[in-house]
Amino acid sequence: MKQSLAASLRNGVVVTGHLMQAGMALSRAGIIAPVRPDRLAQLLWRAASEGANFAALLSAAAVRYPNRSAIIDDLGTLSFAELDRRVQAMAAALAADGIGPGHTVALMSRNHRGFVEGLLAVSRLGADVVLLNTEFPAPQLQQVLSRHTLALVIHDAEFKEVLLMAGFDGRRVTADAPLTPDSLCRLAARSELPPGPHRQGQLIILTSGTTGVPKGAPRRSRPLAMVGPVAFLFKTLPLRSGEVVLIGPPLFHGFGLAFLAVALSLGSPVVLCRRFEAEVVAQLLVLHHVKTLVAVPVMLQRLLDLPVKGRYSYSFRHLSTVITAGAPLSAALAARWMDTHGDNLFNLYGSTETGIGTLAAPADMRAAPGTVGRIPLGTELRILNDDGVALAAGQHGHICVRSGMLFEGYVGGGSKPVLNGFMNTGDMGYVDDEGRLFVDGREDDMILSGGENVFPQEVEELLARHPGVADVAVIGVEDAEFGQRLKAFVVRQGSAVTSEEALKAFIKDRVARYKVPREIVFVPELPRNPTGKVLRRQLGQM
Repeated sequence: MKQSLAASLRNGVVVTGHLMQAGMALSRAGIIAPVRPDRLAQLLWRAASEGANFAALLSAAAVRYPNRSAIIDDLGTLSFAELDRRVQAMAAALAADGIGPGHTVALMSRNHRGFVEGLLAVSRLGADVVLLNTEFPAPQLQQVLSRHTLALVIHDAEFKEVLLMAGFDGRRVTADAPLTPDSLCRLAARSELPPGPHRQGQLIILTSGTTGVPKGAPRRSRPLAMVGPVAFLFKTLPLRSGEVVLIGPPLFHGFGLAFLAVALSLGSPVVLCRRFEAEVVAQLLVLHHVKTLVAVPVMLQRLLDLPVKGRYSYSFRHLSTVITAGAPLSAALAARWMDTHGDNLFNLYGSTETGIGTLAAPADMRAAPGTVGRIPLGTELRILNDDGVALAAGQHGHICVRSGMLFEGYVGGGSKPVLNGFMNTGDMGYVDDEGRLFVDGREDDMILSGGENVFPQEVEELLARHPGVADVAVIGVEDAEFGQRLKAFVVRQGSAVTSEEALKAFIKDRVARYKVPREIVFVPELPRNPTGKVLRRQLGQM
């Protein structure tokens, strides 16, 4: 009893400390700020009448900043008040058609206002939302859809055929075709009464599927569990209310979705483009005086690879914060970005299942190239061996996490392995004496070559430093003599003439002999998924 009371008191002190730090960080960002009495009354009424859900972030922003731009896309600009009115009308129309708590709605849309409206309207109803990858071919889409009983699919018009090929014959609503009879725009034009408060639905984010069939990872907001990480994020990232944010990664991915939530919380305008095209994004950064860019590493690489004449015709002087995640960021790319555009780069490490693991600030990446940063408040991270025993600084093992952000298991059953109470991320790595995390690579990617453990990511990092290498991926392949060996796939930098022999010579003095790839293949580009992760299974077939 005494131990239980002591533990409760300690937990209370920790939570109180996190709340205080979160309050200071949110105040500095402008999220916590004085509100006019009439708007405060509206905020309280909206909270009581609509309940707590993802859409509550929009409600608060619409009351506080009704005339501020909310979404900027290829159709123009929507203010927070306009976006809120449309989302309320869509939610009311869907509720009148029977959608509500206990139902599951799938969303298959590119980055534009339709994605945001569809997501928030369904969220307001308390229904569950499955976010579908827009790159799924019909067979893979069919596998995913078979795991869910769907009441509705909201999708861009371009995905009608793939949905039919995947065998979905239920109700569909188009997200981006305003003139069709069953579209979000037609729902917004109806005049049903707004729905009342509902229980909070789940957001089901799909895993990347790079090692198998994508699995649904349900998530439900846990405000107290998020206090520490939110405090850490807003304390570390120089984000401010009202400053323009451009989100490059797909919103169906946890990284893009998380920063949509951050932008709504800040009351910040969000610039969206359906597909990432470096030239277009560069123009948008300048045109809208974007302060925060959210991008996966390959997007930064493509911005840097714009022809010099084009790149330097753009001024990114307004850009104060660049946040990347979703795929490994090489030390070479991080240094190249910061040397070109200043020390404004922050690297997040985490996963769909575990949430935020670490965050690296520019100073971390300058002092310790290759680090993915430090552990946020409210998160415990351990390097464990196969038996679940914690390893000391500098020792390599399984990267394992414990926090309130962990998911509760996949749709249909199963979860991530747990070692000694910590969830195994599936990555291997180590922590240095300063508490900075380094990732060796995926457990699944490690190979055994001549009796030695080899992580392809280490060799990728080295090859990426060569001036003639624009992009690189290394995989393990079968070898009759050594069991397995490394094979590298390289994209040359511009018109650089780089040979296999030159690259092997470049890394021979930097790694052990058994880590030098036996074969280096030059390719025009690497196969990647929409979040920038290399599709290694496809490389293995090349």
